[in-house]
Amino acid sequence: MEKTGLVKHKQEALDYVTEIEDPITQRLLRMALVHFLLPRSDDLQKQPTCDVDLRYVMLVLHEFLSEHTVLMLTLQGVQIGDFSDDGE
Repeated sequence: MEKTGLVKHKQEALDYVTEIEDPITQRLLRMALVHFLLPRSDDLQKQPTCDVDLRYVMLVLHEFLSEHTVLMLTLQGVQIGDFSDDGE
């Protein structure tokens, strides 16, 4: 059996998310948080192979998910910034 990592700082992550004032960003972060907290024993491929600091993950996702206009335009197919699809 392959070793899996631990998801650490779950409560701190949840506390952080509940303090976010913007309701849309908070909802997006809650949706992401569920994927980390639900057990996935049926598929070991989805288990972390090292420890994960969930509060840190929520901090980084907060920066990304709070850019609502950028997310909306990206979902509409608009290329934003200098991020090329071919990795160049």
